[in-house]
Amino acid sequence: MLAAAAILGGGCGPWLTLIPTYWDPVIPEAPDFDEEAAELAQTAPSPMGKGPAATPAMEPPEAPPEPPPPPPCMAVYVVSAQNQLFAFFPETNSFDFRGQLDCPSRPWATPFSMAVARTGIARVLYNDGRLYEVTVHDAACEPTSFVTNQPPGFRLFGMGYAAKGDDSEDLYVASIRFTGPSLGLASIDDAYQLHFINKLSQNPGYHLELTPTGSGPLYGYFINERSPGGTLVEIDTNTAAIVDARPLNVGTDSRSLAIAWWGGFFYVFTSTPRGTEVTRYDPEKRSAQVVAEIKQTIVGAGVSTCAPGR
Repeated sequence: MLAAAAILGGGCGPWLTLIPTYWDPVIPEAPDFDEEAAELAQTAPSPMGKGPAATPAMEPPEAPPEPPPPPPCMAVYVVSAQNQLFAFFPETNSFDFRGQLDCPSRPWATPFSMAVARTGIARVLYNDGRLYEVTVHDAACEPTSFVTNQPPGFRLFGMGYAAKGDDSEDLYVASIRFTGPSLGLASIDDAYQLHFINKLSQNPGYHLELTPTGSGPLYGYFINERSPGGTLVEIDTNTAAIVDARPLNVGTDSRSLAIAWWGGFFYVFTSTPRGTEVTRYDPEKRSAQVVAEIKQTIVGAGVSTCAPGR
Protein backbone atom coordinates (compact mmCIF):
# COMPACT_ATOMS: atom_id res chain seq x y z
CA MET A 1 0.00 0.00 0.00
CA LEU A 2 2.89 2.35 0.76
CA ALA A 3 4.33 1.75 -2.69
CA ALA A 4 0.99 2.52 -4.34
CA ALA A 5 0.59 5.71 -2.34
CA ALA A 6 4.06 6.84 -3.28
CA ILE A 7 3.28 6.39 -6.95
CA LEU A 8 -0.02 8.30 -6.76
CA GLY A 9 1.39 11.08 -4.68
CA GLY A 10 4.80 11.41 -6.26
CA GLY A 11 6.29 14.31 -8.16
CA CYS A 12 4.81 13.13 -11.45
CA GLY A 13 1.38 14.51 -10.56
CA PRO A 14 -2.01 12.79 -10.93
CA TRP A 15 -2.54 10.02 -13.44
CA LEU A 16 -4.73 12.20 -15.72
CA THR A 17 -2.96 15.50 -16.47
CA LEU A 18 -4.45 18.78 -17.61
CA ILE A 19 -2.58 18.44 -20.91
CA PRO A 20 -4.25 15.70 -22.97
CA THR A 21 -1.97 13.01 -24.28
CA TYR A 22 -2.64 10.20 -26.68
CA TRP A 23 -3.51 7.86 -23.83
CA ASP A 24 -5.71 10.29 -21.84
CA PRO A 25 -9.48 9.83 -22.33
CA VAL A 26 -11.65 12.89 -22.98
CA ILE A 27 -13.51 13.58 -19.74
CA PRO A 28 -16.33 16.08 -19.09
CA GLU A 29 -14.55 17.50 -16.03
CA ALA A 30 -11.58 18.76 -18.11
CA PRO A 31 -11.46 22.55 -18.67
CA ASP A 32 -13.01 23.90 -21.90
CA PHE A 33 -14.72 20.60 -22.60
CA ASP A 34 -17.05 20.90 -25.61
CA GLU A 35 -19.68 18.23 -25.05
CA GLU A 36 -21.41 18.82 -28.42
CA ALA A 37 -18.12 18.53 -30.36
CA ALA A 38 -17.23 15.35 -28.53
CA GLU A 39 -20.60 13.80 -29.35
CA LEU A 40 -20.25 14.72 -33.03
CA ALA A 41 -16.77 13.20 -33.16
CA GLN A 42 -18.03 9.90 -31.74
CA THR A 43 -20.84 9.66 -34.34
CA ALA A 44 -18.83 10.89 -37.35
CA PRO A 45 -19.32 8.71 -40.44
CA SER A 46 -16.59 6.34 -41.46
CA PRO A 47 -14.64 7.35 -44.58
CA MET A 48 -15.75 4.01 -46.10
CA GLY A 49 -19.45 4.44 -45.37
CA LYS A 50 -22.13 5.68 -42.98
CA GLY A 51 -22.22 5.15 -39.27
CA PRO A 52 -19.58 5.40 -36.54
CA ALA A 53 -16.00 4.56 -37.40
CA ALA A 54 -14.97 1.09 -36.29
CA THR A 55 -11.92 -1.08 -36.71
CA PRO A 56 -12.93 -4.33 -38.43
CA ALA A 57 -12.06 -7.51 -36.55
CA MET A 58 -9.01 -9.25 -37.97
CA GLU A 59 -9.46 -12.96 -38.53
CA PRO A 60 -6.38 -15.02 -37.67
CA PRO A 61 -4.50 -16.07 -40.80
CA GLU A 62 -4.88 -19.68 -41.78
CA ALA A 63 -1.87 -21.83 -41.00
CA PRO A 64 -0.10 -22.96 -44.16
CA PRO A 65 -0.70 -26.62 -44.92
CA GLU A 66 2.06 -28.97 -43.84
CA PRO A 67 4.09 -30.34 -46.72
CA PRO A 68 3.42 -34.00 -47.46
CA PRO A 69 5.95 -36.43 -46.01
CA PRO A 70 8.65 -37.51 -48.42
CA PRO A 71 8.04 -40.88 -50.07
CA PRO A 72 9.92 -43.79 -48.47
CA CYS A 73 11.63 -44.59 -51.78
CA MET A 74 13.80 -41.49 -51.53
CA ALA A 75 16.33 -42.78 -48.98
CA VAL A 76 17.70 -45.62 -46.90
CA TYR A 77 16.58 -45.26 -43.28
CA VAL A 78 18.81 -46.23 -40.38
CA VAL A 79 18.28 -46.40 -36.63
CA SER A 80 20.97 -46.19 -33.97
CA ALA A 81 21.48 -47.68 -30.54
CA GLN A 82 21.18 -44.08 -29.32
CA ASN A 83 17.47 -44.12 -30.32
CA GLN A 84 17.92 -41.79 -33.28
CA LEU A 85 16.47 -42.17 -36.77
CA PHE A 86 18.29 -40.93 -39.89
CA ALA A 87 17.77 -40.94 -43.62
CA PHE A 88 20.85 -41.96 -45.59
CA PHE A 89 21.09 -40.67 -49.17
CA PRO A 90 23.33 -42.91 -51.31
CA GLU A 91 23.65 -40.27 -54.06
CA THR A 92 25.54 -37.95 -51.70
CA ASN A 93 26.58 -40.46 -49.00
CA SER A 94 25.06 -38.12 -46.41
CA PHE A 95 22.80 -38.51 -43.39
CA ASP A 96 19.75 -36.45 -42.45
CA PHE A 97 18.45 -36.57 -38.88
CA ARG A 98 14.74 -37.43 -38.76
CA GLY A 99 13.99 -37.61 -35.06
CA GLN A 100 14.54 -39.08 -31.62
CA LEU A 101 12.65 -42.30 -31.01
CA ASP A 102 10.40 -42.24 -27.96
CA CYS A 103 8.96 -45.74 -28.08
CA PRO A 104 7.31 -47.01 -24.87
CA SER A 105 10.02 -49.60 -24.28
CA ARG A 106 11.74 -50.71 -21.12
CA PRO A 107 14.23 -48.12 -19.81
CA TRP A 108 17.25 -50.27 -20.71
CA ALA A 109 16.00 -51.38 -24.14
CA THR A 110 17.41 -49.94 -27.39
CA PRO A 111 16.73 -50.52 -31.11
CA PHE A 112 18.09 -53.74 -32.58
CA SER A 113 16.82 -54.06 -36.18
CA MET A 114 14.57 -52.29 -38.69
CA ALA A 115 12.66 -52.78 -41.95
CA VAL A 116 10.77 -50.16 -43.99
CA ALA A 117 7.54 -50.72 -45.93
CA ARG A 118 6.38 -48.86 -49.03
CA THR A 119 3.88 -47.01 -46.86
CA GLY A 120 6.70 -45.15 -45.10
CA ILE A 121 6.16 -47.08 -41.87
CA ALA A 122 9.20 -48.79 -40.39
CA ARG A 123 9.05 -51.81 -38.13
CA VAL A 124 11.68 -51.38 -35.42
CA LEU A 125 12.64 -54.25 -33.14
CA TYR A 126 14.12 -53.43 -29.73
CA ASN A 127 16.56 -55.71 -27.93
CA ASP A 128 13.88 -56.64 -25.39
CA GLY A 129 11.95 -58.33 -28.22
CA ARG A 130 9.24 -55.68 -28.62
CA LEU A 131 8.24 -54.50 -32.09
CA TYR A 132 7.13 -50.94 -32.92
CA GLU A 133 5.78 -48.97 -35.86
CA VAL A 134 7.83 -45.85 -36.64
CA THR A 135 7.03 -43.16 -39.21
CA VAL A 136 10.20 -42.57 -41.21
CA HIS A 137 9.76 -38.82 -41.80
CA ASP A 138 9.46 -37.78 -38.14
CA ALA A 139 10.30 -40.86 -35.96
CA ALA A 140 6.81 -40.98 -34.39
CA CYS A 141 6.49 -44.36 -32.66
CA GLU A 142 3.56 -46.64 -31.78
CA PRO A 143 3.54 -50.11 -30.17
CA THR A 144 2.26 -53.17 -32.03
CA SER A 145 0.42 -56.30 -30.94
CA PHE A 146 3.44 -58.48 -31.75
CA VAL A 147 4.07 -61.12 -29.08
CA THR A 148 7.78 -61.53 -28.44
CA ASN A 149 9.64 -64.85 -28.65
CA GLN A 150 7.06 -66.61 -30.82
CA PRO A 151 8.15 -69.31 -31.46
CA PRO A 152 10.96 -69.69 -28.89
CA GLY A 153 14.25 -68.49 -30.35
CA PHE A 154 12.73 -65.64 -32.36
CA ARG A 155 13.07 -62.99 -29.65
CA LEU A 156 15.72 -61.20 -31.76
CA PHE A 157 15.91 -61.23 -35.54
CA GLY A 158 17.11 -59.45 -38.63
CA MET A 159 14.35 -57.92 -40.76
CA GLY A 160 13.60 -57.07 -44.37
CA TYR A 161 10.69 -56.78 -46.76
CA ALA A 162 10.62 -58.64 -50.06
CA ALA A 163 8.48 -57.88 -53.09
CA LYS A 164 5.73 -60.20 -54.31
CA GLY A 165 4.54 -60.65 -57.87
CA ASP A 166 1.27 -58.79 -57.25
CA ASP A 167 3.06 -55.50 -56.51
CA SER A 168 2.85 -56.03 -52.76
CA GLU A 169 5.44 -57.05 -50.17
CA ASP A 170 5.91 -59.30 -47.15
CA LEU A 171 8.00 -58.81 -44.03
CA TYR A 172 10.62 -61.52 -43.40
CA VAL A 173 12.69 -62.10 -40.30
CA ALA A 174 15.73 -64.29 -39.62
CA SER A 175 16.35 -65.52 -36.11
CA ILE A 176 19.51 -64.20 -34.40
CA ARG A 177 21.15 -65.99 -31.48
CA PHE A 178 24.57 -64.84 -30.34
CA THR A 179 25.37 -68.27 -28.91
CA GLY A 180 24.59 -70.34 -31.99
CA PRO A 181 23.28 -70.46 -35.55
CA SER A 182 20.03 -68.87 -36.63
CA LEU A 183 16.90 -70.94 -36.07
CA GLY A 184 15.71 -70.04 -39.56
CA LEU A 185 13.45 -67.77 -41.59
CA ALA A 186 9.91 -66.62 -40.80
CA SER A 187 7.41 -64.02 -41.96
CA ILE A 188 5.26 -61.58 -39.97
CA ASP A 189 1.80 -60.76 -41.32
CA ASP A 190 -0.25 -57.57 -41.01
CA ALA A 191 -1.80 -58.86 -37.76
CA TYR A 192 1.73 -59.28 -36.34
CA GLN A 193 1.56 -63.04 -36.26
CA LEU A 194 4.87 -64.83 -36.95
CA HIS A 195 4.87 -67.77 -39.38
CA PHE A 196 7.91 -70.05 -39.39
CA ILE A 197 9.10 -71.01 -42.88
CA ASN A 198 12.13 -73.24 -42.46
CA LYS A 199 15.67 -73.50 -41.20
CA LEU A 200 18.27 -71.78 -43.36
CA SER A 201 20.15 -74.23 -45.53
CA GLN A 202 23.46 -72.56 -44.55
CA ASN A 203 24.64 -70.52 -41.58
CA PRO A 204 27.97 -68.82 -42.39
CA GLY A 205 27.64 -66.82 -39.17
CA TYR A 206 25.39 -66.13 -36.20
CA HIS A 207 24.27 -62.56 -36.85
CA LEU A 208 22.25 -62.06 -40.04
CA GLU A 209 20.52 -58.94 -41.36
CA LEU A 210 18.12 -58.82 -44.33
CA THR A 211 17.37 -56.41 -47.19
CA PRO A 212 15.10 -56.34 -50.22
CA THR A 213 16.60 -55.66 -53.64
CA GLY A 214 13.81 -53.61 -55.19
CA SER A 215 11.51 -56.00 -57.01
CA GLY A 216 14.19 -58.70 -56.79
CA PRO A 217 14.87 -61.44 -54.24
CA LEU A 218 15.56 -61.17 -50.52
CA TYR A 219 19.23 -60.88 -49.54
CA GLY A 220 21.05 -61.10 -46.24
CA TYR A 221 24.49 -60.50 -44.81
CA PHE A 222 26.13 -62.71 -42.19
CA ILE A 223 28.84 -60.92 -40.22
CA ASN A 224 31.87 -63.05 -39.32
CA GLU A 225 32.19 -63.93 -35.66
CA ARG A 226 35.92 -63.54 -35.06
CA SER A 227 37.29 -61.74 -38.10
CA PRO A 228 36.37 -58.80 -40.35
CA GLY A 229 34.08 -59.42 -43.29
CA GLY A 230 31.09 -61.63 -43.80
CA THR A 231 28.96 -63.48 -46.33
CA LEU A 232 26.36 -62.01 -48.68
CA VAL A 233 23.53 -64.48 -49.35
CA GLU A 234 20.46 -64.68 -51.55
CA ILE A 235 17.53 -66.35 -49.77
CA ASP A 236 14.58 -68.23 -51.23
CA THR A 237 11.64 -66.89 -49.20
CA ASN A 238 9.54 -70.00 -49.89
CA THR A 239 12.03 -72.57 -48.60
CA ALA A 240 14.67 -70.58 -46.65
CA ALA A 241 17.32 -72.10 -48.90
CA ILE A 242 20.51 -70.09 -49.47
CA VAL A 243 20.49 -69.74 -53.27
CA ASP A 244 23.86 -68.00 -53.50
CA ALA A 245 26.60 -67.22 -50.94
CA ARG A 246 29.49 -64.82 -51.53
CA PRO A 247 32.20 -64.23 -48.88
CA LEU A 248 33.14 -60.53 -48.69
CA ASN A 249 35.85 -58.58 -46.94
CA VAL A 250 33.26 -55.97 -46.01
CA GLY A 251 32.68 -54.65 -42.52
CA THR A 252 34.36 -54.90 -39.17
CA ASP A 253 34.26 -57.83 -36.75
CA SER A 254 31.37 -56.19 -34.90
CA ARG A 255 27.97 -57.42 -33.82
CA SER A 256 26.40 -54.07 -34.78
CA LEU A 257 25.28 -54.76 -38.32
CA ALA A 258 22.82 -53.38 -40.86
CA ILE A 259 22.51 -53.78 -44.62
CA ALA A 260 20.47 -52.11 -47.34
CA TRP A 261 20.34 -52.30 -51.14
CA TRP A 262 20.02 -49.19 -53.29
CA GLY A 263 20.50 -48.59 -57.01
CA GLY A 264 22.29 -51.88 -57.63
CA PHE A 265 24.68 -51.56 -54.68
CA PHE A 266 24.70 -53.06 -51.19
CA TYR A 267 25.41 -50.73 -48.26
CA VAL A 268 26.77 -52.42 -45.14
CA PHE A 269 26.77 -50.54 -41.83
CA THR A 270 29.20 -51.81 -39.18
CA SER A 271 30.38 -50.16 -35.97
CA THR A 272 33.87 -48.82 -35.23
CA PRO A 273 35.35 -47.06 -32.18
CA ARG A 274 34.32 -43.78 -33.85
CA GLY A 275 30.74 -44.81 -34.57
CA THR A 276 29.67 -46.58 -37.77
CA GLU A 277 31.24 -46.82 -41.20
CA VAL A 278 29.27 -47.40 -44.38
CA THR A 279 30.74 -49.71 -47.02
CA ARG A 280 29.31 -49.77 -50.53
CA TYR A 281 29.64 -53.09 -52.34
CA ASP A 282 29.26 -53.35 -56.13
CA PRO A 283 28.14 -56.93 -56.92
CA GLU A 284 28.98 -56.59 -60.63
CA LYS A 285 32.53 -55.32 -60.19
CA ARG A 286 32.92 -57.18 -56.88
CA SER A 287 34.50 -54.10 -55.34
CA ALA A 288 33.96 -52.47 -51.96
CA GLN A 289 34.60 -48.94 -50.73
CA VAL A 290 33.97 -47.12 -47.45
CA VAL A 291 31.83 -44.13 -48.46
CA ALA A 292 30.59 -42.56 -45.21
CA GLU A 293 30.85 -42.46 -41.43
CA ILE A 294 28.53 -41.35 -38.66
CA LYS A 295 29.11 -40.89 -34.93
CA GLN A 296 26.26 -43.21 -34.02
CA THR A 297 26.07 -46.98 -33.58
CA ILE A 298 23.80 -47.99 -36.45
CA VAL A 299 21.96 -51.20 -35.58
CA GLY A 300 19.23 -51.29 -38.21
CA ALA A 301 18.74 -50.22 -41.83
CA GLY A 302 15.55 -50.31 -43.84
CA VAL A 303 14.83 -49.64 -47.47
CA SER A 304 11.54 -49.93 -49.29
CA THR A 305 10.99 -52.44 -52.08
CA CYS A 306 10.29 -49.43 -54.32
CA ALA A 307 13.94 -48.32 -54.05
CA PRO A 308 15.36 -47.43 -57.46
CA GLY A 309 17.53 -49.71 -59.57
CA ARG A 310 20.66 -48.55 -61.33
